[in-house]
Amino acid sequence: MEYTLEFYKNILDNISDGIYFVDLEKKITYWNKGAEKITGFNSEEVLGSKCSDNILNHISGCGENMCKGGCPLQYTLNDGFEREAEVYLSHKSGARLPVRLKTTPIYDKDKNMIGAVEIFSDNSSAISAYEMADKLRKLAFIDDITNLPNKKYMEIKIENLINELEKHNVVFGMIIAKIENYEELCEKSGIENGHKVLNIIAKTLKAIIAPYYNLGRFEENSFVIVVPNVNETDFNEFKNRLRIIVSNCNLGTIKLTENKDEKINLCFSGGIVKEKNEIADFFTTIA
Repeated sequence: MEYTLEFYKNILDNISDGIYFVDLEKKITYWNKGAEKITGFNSEEVLGSKCSDNILNHISGCGENMCKGGCPLQYTLNDGFEREAEVYLSHKSGARLPVRLKTTPIYDKDKNMIGAVEIFSDNSSAISAYEMADKLRKLAFIDDITNLPNKKYMEIKIENLINELEKHNVVFGMIIAKIENYEELCEKSGIENGHKVLNIIAKTLKAIIAPYYNLGRFEENSFVIVVPNVNETDFNEFKNRLRIIVSNCNLGTIKLTENKDEKINLCFSGGIVKEKNEIADFFTTIA
């Protein structure tokens, strides 16, 4: 039995992983339904484009732009070897999403390389996060704008960690991500765009925060990440990685003001909490 091209296309479109083909010039020739669901880009938006044309824009965990160097797909096209990597792609919304990918060369019947295929899957725990959000909403612990735990919930979590600190001397870390000019941006571009910025940052943070960390929206313009039982070195490394990845969110998808030079001033602060009285200093930072 001879199978048609449409037959294979239907199979690929029913796979939940993202799959796309590129030619030797890295132009996208096929984009499946899984890729549409994961990235937010439909096939009409990407076919004929290069993956680096403001589409996926992969970055590493260190914030390196892999389209400008270190691209697994480009390396596969260069030498014909398969590769695997964990990277962060740019979702259509502007958020950064962690994915695990594999690149493989494609050959014609004469064994000449004619392109490559990249297969990628969502590497975040989005489903469990949504389930948790539903549970928290029922308890009035959810922020309606970002779908993250709210200040009330985070205060309970922090209080529990303070108790652990006092009873068992188990330290924890706190990171504050604050949009310093949020009020000014909302005044100039409207509260709706302000909410869009909050959601892009929230989605990116949620995708890269480990499940045993706690993340929530604390004040109108700030998020808090609580990292239990962590040492100074690991905490600083994580905080720096978080800052780099969130700073690479594509906030340019939102027209904030008529001034193209207007920047979103997102600041990261925080440290290890070793004594209960240090909490007041962190809350001063958030206010």
